[in-house]
Amino acid sequence: MIYSPLIPELNVSNFAESLRFYVSILGFEVKYQRADPAFAFLELNGAQLMLEVVQEDSWLLAELVKPFGRGMNLSIRCTDVVATATSLDAAGFSFFEPMHEAWYITQGVEYGQRQCIVADPDGYLLRLTQKMGIRPICAS
Repeated sequence: MIYSPLIPELNVSNFAESLRFYVSILGFEVKYQRADPAFAFLELNGAQLMLEVVQEDSWLLAELVKPFGRGMNLSIRCTDVVATATSLDAAGFSFFEPMHEAWYITQGVEYGQRQCIVADPDGYLLRLTQKMGIRPICAS
């Protein structure tokens, strides 16, 4: 397995619930897992992240209060973001930002992606994306 140079590790309050969310609903694959403390290394389309249950000796700068991850969102590329959003909706998750097209100016062109934003069970914001393509910058 090739490890990404940046792999977020998310402290979670309910390991089983978070693992089910990431694996059964979003489609991540468990690459490896430990029982004590509860930990899993996950991957989806090259995106990697780690889940670990909050413990007394977790690396925390302050008390961990929901929603976790305030001020940050994780962008995760999906092969079919509409199918992923449908799975989230069927599981009863509300969208922080519904599905829409977004165009971002980068390196002299606009990069387009279909995206939605959802909070995981602990409140970490996930921006689920699917590439649409690039186009010339439109003059206003």
